[in-house]
Amino acid sequence: MGTINGLITEPKTFLQKEHFLQTEHWARFQQSLGRDIVRDSGDGYSWLGIVEKGKFNKRLYVPYGPFLTKEGIFADSLEHIEDEAKKMKLDFIRVEPTGKLGATDTDMFVPGHSDLKEGVMVQPQNTIINDLTCTEDELLMKVSRESRRWYQKSQKRGIQYSTAYNPEDIEYFIEMIHDVALRTSLQPYNDGYYRLMAQQLFSERVAGVHFAELDGKKIASIVFFMTNETMYYAYAGSFTEYRKISPATGLVVYAMLSAKRLGCRSFDFFGCAPKHVMESEGIEHPWKGLTEFKRRFGGDYYDYPGSYELPLHELKWKLYRAVRSMNF
Repeated sequence: MGTINGLITEPKTFLQKEHFLQTEHWARFQQSLGRDIVRDSGDGYSWLGIVEKGKFNKRLYVPYGPFLTKEGIFADSLEHIEDEAKKMKLDFIRVEPTGKLGATDTDMFVPGHSDLKEGVMVQPQNTIINDLTCTEDELLMKVSRESRRWYQKSQKRGIQYSTAYNPEDIEYFIEMIHDVALRTSLQPYNDGYYRLMAQQLFSERVAGVHFAELDGKKIASIVFFMTNETMYYAYAGSFTEYRKISPATGLVVYAMLSAKRLGCRSFDFFGCAPKHVMESEGIEHPWKGLTEFKRRFGGDYYDYPGSYELPLHELKWKLYRAVRSMNF
């Protein structure tokens, strides 16, 4: 398990720490978007749920949760989620469990063992994570030789790096993400989403933006989230005219070093294509190019168990899935 010259070996499974999307900070941001939030915890589990209202249904979505700190507790946590959803007269539950999943927990994901159905994966099911508990020199040595060279070249060119927590600085990122959208098929959130996120999270320093700057102009950016243990690579943007000097490569190295200096133990790239996809020339995936970029920095693959849905109103759940399948 680990990396060899920046190439990732076998994936790890079942992350053992609470994700940023299960924190109180994310809950307050969701509330600022006008969404209802439900939280609960018990012996060996905790979860944050977001009430989502569609055209034909209302559902309780638990992103990267419930988070389990004991094996064999998933069924109990799901029962409590179900109780809350029934009180709110919702139509179905969607969960993406994380934490200490034991054999009895994962048995529930197998058809016939429970009423759980394979669900729509809203958050990425696969990610790449860098271990920051090594020295800075060791961290840099895990980065591919090519990426290290780009980082060194960027410094010689005079590219400077910085971190900002001023909500107004999100405007630089918004300008860059529009540029990215013009050259790719990316469909970013609307500008108001990013602005509200910055207002809610930047001042608490649980989110911010890293910049690469050349000749006084910001040319690349990474919006990040952060817990006590992990920095998350949430969104990134750069200007097309500077792609030839690859400012994004040096910026990722800077972001990882910044995370380590802030006391984080890991750097999470927050999504990638599955490992088997990257190893096959015959399988297409929209994240292949982005994943090829992310894997150059020497992290390990991690896989989440997946998304599972529990219908509470069978007809409305089936209608939702039928309509969704026609739109995708």
